[in-house]
Amino acid sequence: MSNQVEPSFKEVYSGDFLQASLIQQLLEEHEIPVFLKNGLMGSIEPFAVSAGGFNPVSIDVPNQYVEDALALIRELESD
Repeated sequence: MSNQVEPSFKEVYSGDFLQASLIQQLLEEHEIPVFLKNGLMGSIEPFAVSAGGFNPVSIDVPNQYVEDALALIRELESD
């Protein structure tokens, strides 16, 4: 039996599906593993996954990539 520890993830973005998709692609291009939460439901029915449909989709990355991911997201948002 293996005693592997699962990686811990941290949320680096929450918002609408379109912006989350762009950020997901950017992070993956920089070889940062991405977990998109509520991607499908956030695009179809955002009111079903969050109150008022506000920020229905979120992106999580492993803890060791958080700083790099946040820097890339800040760079994207400043353009």
